[in-house]
Amino acid sequence: YRILDDIIKNQNKFCGLISEFHSVDLHKTRIIKFIKELNMNLVHIHGQNIGNKSYIDKDGDPTQIEMTFSVSKNNIDDEPELPHSLDQPADRRYKEVNLIFET
Repeated sequence: YRILDDIIKNQNKFCGLISEFHSVDLHKTRIIKFIKELNMNLVHIHGQNIGNKSYIDKDGDPTQIEMTFSVSKNNIDDEPELPHSLDQPADRRYKEVNLIFET
């Protein structure tokens, strides 16, 4: 999380960004601020089932997510099909995380 401000300051040097956020339940406000300041489109998101740790917060959201951003206009659809065929669970012993999108 310490590097997010530097990414925003230097974002004109990137055409894309792939990031994995941990402890999302503790840093949700910071992640939302980062996404709003980033001049890229969110093109993919995947919730991680991180093994024997608690990977779902009290609201049913994953505590670890992977996000892919791009300067291209290839956004996530209004109703994306997730998980994507290329997505893989972090731990196959545990159920995949279903993401719920709010508008």
